[in-house]
Amino acid sequence: MFSSSGVRDEMKRMSMSMSSGVRVTVRGAGIRAVSRIQLAGVDMAVARKRAVELLDYLEVSNRRSAMPAKLSGGEAQRVAIARALANSPRIILADEPTAALDSKRAGIVMDLMRKLAVERDAAIIAVTHDEKIFDRFDRIFQL
Repeated sequence: MFSSSGVRDEMKRMSMSMSSGVRVTVRGAGIRAVSRIQLAGVDMAVARKRAVELLDYLEVSNRRSAMPAKLSGGEAQRVAIARALANSPRIILADEPTAALDSKRAGIVMDLMRKLAVERDAAIIAVTHDEKIFDRFDRIFQL
């Protein structure tokens, strides 16, 4: 069993974004992103600033008070991605990260993931059918 500091350490290392944009929370989008960062042991003011930056970059900051059921599929997916990236993980597991997104927003998401991976020396492990994003990866394994 992990101690609370052990859980924080693990949360700093790995994060996951699911294609379905799982909506099991009763809190708004912005609060969910802030909560993820706080669980990793980050100060509330820093967590809030980081969450707003990510939601702005992913063009969903105007929906940060929205309840999950009120978000479109694409909005829910971008909030889930913001939440997954919020604690600057070293390993990012992404299941169909662009599935519910149009081409423009898929590019924005992948550019952000790539940028953060390069800045943080992190790995992105993605499962996708979206061939338009293949150029964002260094290595591709086909099954």
